[in-house]
Amino acid sequence: MLVMRVPHLMAAVVLVAGLAGGACAQLQQSQVLVVYDSTSADSLAVAEYYAGSAKVAGGVGGLVGARPGVGVVDLAGLTATRVLTPDVTWGQFVAGVRNPLRAWLNSNDRRGRVRCIVLTKGLAHRILDTDNPNVGEDFSGPGPGVVTELSAGDSTYSSVDSELTLLQQNVEAGENGGGGDSLSDGMIINPYFGSSVPFGAFSTASRKVARAFVNPVSGFPRGLLWQSSALTAGDMYLVTRLDGASVQAVRGLIDRAQVGIVDTSSAVFVLDESRSNGVADGGPNNELDNQDFATSPTPLWRNDDYESARDALVADGRFAPVGVRYDSGPFPSNYFFGPRVDPGVVLPRISVPITVLASEGANSDGTPGGLARAQLPDSFLWGPMGFYSTIESFNGRDFGGKGVLFSHSQVAGAVGAGCTFAVGNCWEPFAPTIAHNEVFIRRFYLGNMSFAEAAWASLPALSWQQVVVGDPLARVVRSGESVDAGDAGVNIDDMYQWEWQPVDINRDGQANGTDRRLIESSMRPGAGVLDMVGVQR
Repeated sequence: MLVMRVPHLMAAVVLVAGLAGGACAQLQQSQVLVVYDSTSADSLAVAEYYAGSAKVAGGVGGLVGARPGVGVVDLAGLTATRVLTPDVTWGQFVAGVRNPLRAWLNSNDRRGRVRCIVLTKGLAHRILDTDNPNVGEDFSGPGPGVVTELSAGDSTYSSVDSELTLLQQNVEAGENGGGGDSLSDGMIINPYFGSSVPFGAFSTASRKVARAFVNPVSGFPRGLLWQSSALTAGDMYLVTRLDGASVQAVRGLIDRAQVGIVDTSSAVFVLDESRSNGVADGGPNNELDNQDFATSPTPLWRNDDYESARDALVADGRFAPVGVRYDSGPFPSNYFFGPRVDPGVVLPRISVPITVLASEGANSDGTPGGLARAQLPDSFLWGPMGFYSTIESFNGRDFGGKGVLFSHSQVAGAVGAGCTFAVGNCWEPFAPTIAHNEVFIRRFYLGNMSFAEAAWASLPALSWQQVVVGDPLARVVRSGESVDAGDAGVNIDDMYQWEWQPVDINRDGQANGTDRRLIESSMRPGAGVLDMVGVQR
């Protein structure tokens, strides 16, 4: 990120360039739709590897598929408009992705069973601004174009992925180059943000109903923020992407997601910010992980992210405290780096495999570039089920050969290095909209949500800049809860084993009902716990 400070709309903000709807709470393979384009060899290959050759014709053949129960759809059979370049216009997005997908879903999924859309390598990931195509990365002065556009409530650049979350809404209707003349201007508050409720618990019965939106913050420019009291999580889709620098890298990503298990004794969570007081502040301030567009919290704000993530991990107790590597100091003496790349300067190194990399990246010292900063995720050894999320404006830019900007590290680089999941930004998102690691960690590593659920619960805004990369169905199995030594999962056998020989799972010095409930909550529906009553529990 080009660390720039611009006037708050009310305080100071830092650019990050800086049945119908539902019966089963757990996200199922049958609720996932894989979208590919058979005219793209990469897209076809990834779809076939994930869904299997029986559903995706024209590939190498004979592949069982990582998730053979998912649905598939070929965009080449739905529309003549190809979207196989990294950047597309709004017209190309509507004609080549959204409208044909909407028509297909409305015809083939009338009961609203599909909850999740998976995009494949080769498909576009960035939508150009309607009247200033590349303004999403325009930092020319004295008033950076990206700031001017946001302040005018006329930022229509976005990610393909985020726009598809609201596939049933015509957000671009009325857009004519003015501030707030359409919902595609600015961002829409995510109704699933921060949720601890499984995505399948929300009804999809009204997903096709056009919603009315208003500016939720008095005094803000019309078009900067939109919110609807009627919009629920059931009205949106979870959208993830299977993407990387090569098909082989994406196959590795898919394979790693099937592992599931994370070792609670050795997992390392890197939470690396700089210029921070190290305290979980009770309101927004100028720390990069604690931004909002005003001095009083808007619907985008939740908490002081890195510190809150640290505190959640330590308080939970299931993961070894020594693995929570939080730092609040400045670059370079407090900038965590891995052992696989020589940064050309003395930095604190973490030489064991990591589970989470949350870092300010190229923004850690207030200037872009230098010191192989773009290789940050490549420098680490990655453990199972690893997650990457940096506070860099363009860490989701380099798909389809788009390239690196301002030496920001990349999701694609992290995938190639061995991470399994990521959330990135494909255009300037502004700091208040970045993914909340605290939410993701609580829902994924400490909870029982699928990756897609946890990732979208961590994002404050829709119709904005984020891309979510990884297998949407993947879930974490914590080793400490698999107590029967019979398999890597958590099931009824673990409950029986715990009752026979109680184990202190949360490291509080006692093996008691709290530990029992941790195992119980980790068991998948259908494993037996839902049918257990009384002393059986």
